[in-house]
Amino acid sequence: LVADVVARNATGALVGAARSADDGLFTMSVPAAPAELRLQARTFDGHYGASIPVSLNGAPATRFSVLTSALC
Repeated sequence: LVADVVARNATGALVGAARSADDGLFTMSVPAAPAELRLQARTFDGHYGASIPVSLNGAPATRFSVLTSALC
């Protein structure tokens, strides 16, 4: 599913945003420093979404799987 994805830090501040491709893959730039973030995804129509905590340890790139579920 195509979804809008955001990353927020512990205070709720936005630190990154992206839109997934048709195949569901997305690339998001976030600060290179270690951080505890929450990834949130939602389809444009609001029917599917997900929210997961992630720990970043800085560079290099890290991959995460986000499984969306029905919100309605």
